[in-house]
Amino acid sequence: MRLLLVTLIVGFLWGCSADSGDHVRQHEILAFGTIITVTIRHQDDRLINNAFSRLETDFQTMHKIWHPWEPGPLTRTNQLLQTGEWFTASTSVLPLIRISKSLALQSSGYFNPAIGKLVMLWGFHRNDPAEPFTPEMEKIHVVMTDIPTMSDLQIDGIRLRGLNPYMQLDLGGIAKGYGIDRAIETLQSMGIDHAIINAGGDLRAIGQHVDHPWTIGIQHPREPKVLARIKTLQDESIFTSGDYQRFYLDHDQRRHHIIDPQTGEPVSHTIAVTIIHPQATVADAAATALMAAGRKNMIKVAKDMGIQYVMLMASNGEIYLNKKMRQRLDFNPQLKPSLHLIEL
Repeated sequence: MRLLLVTLIVGFLWGCSADSGDHVRQHEILAFGTIITVTIRHQDDRLINNAFSRLETDFQTMHKIWHPWEPGPLTRTNQLLQTGEWFTASTSVLPLIRISKSLALQSSGYFNPAIGKLVMLWGFHRNDPAEPFTPEMEKIHVVMTDIPTMSDLQIDGIRLRGLNPYMQLDLGGIAKGYGIDRAIETLQSMGIDHAIINAGGDLRAIGQHVDHPWTIGIQHPREPKVLARIKTLQDESIFTSGDYQRFYLDHDQRRHHIIDPQTGEPVSHTIAVTIIHPQATVADAAATALMAAGRKNMIKVAKDMGIQYVMLMASNGEIYLNKKMRQRLDFNPQLKPSLHLIEL
């Protein structure tokens, strides 16, 4: 995994403030195929430890429930969807499926969790997607003749039915965000108001460091330098989707895990998209959708999904962002990025 969105926490972790008495501590959890770093600021070390323990259990449970190819509730759901018959959905996956369908419709289908079979055929249902892989193009072309969408998924109360035999749900474009939102709710219910949950670079931050906002660095997807920095505003999620996180080379051709639902192939026109939104769930889905939508359709999709802060890097390295996003970002002057303002 190439984790190219990094959290730059200003101040000393494990340190104390003489003024507030708060501690700022970190804990790492392995889930969703990445390292989740939980940073908490609070006076009570015992409460911090309890929070770390609870989130460790919660994230491990979510990882098992929503895993797209290992045995569990989601893979069982996919087996039943392919029968075309009504069935009672697992309560552990139904809420996420509901919100996934809603966001898919808002995105004009650019966020499409129904294309899990295509994701698999392109080689991304593997524990190490960087290993060499040769896609079976004949099978891919068969699915592309009738690419499934979330409109092919019927929901009636707690019952589900799939109307497309090629439908296979892969919630990887939203599960991290949804899980982070649930984890933040848990921390807040425990009386913790200052924290960051960073899942492999995608994060939500609440409150602030001891005496200043949390500062986040967005690393350049093609260079080992920070592209820009941003200070969070009390409660915000910052998510980036890009072609650098899960990819392999197929005869020197770069294949990455974000599939364009319009073509059935990995996105080629966009390198990365960064989104800021209060909800990690929405930020996660929107970043995926805008990768597929590209420069041509980004304005409409961003508006329809309620996104007010967006930055897109096209395949030629040009950066497109709206005015609000530009005002929030402190770009690295050494990189001299080519910026283009858009209107949302």
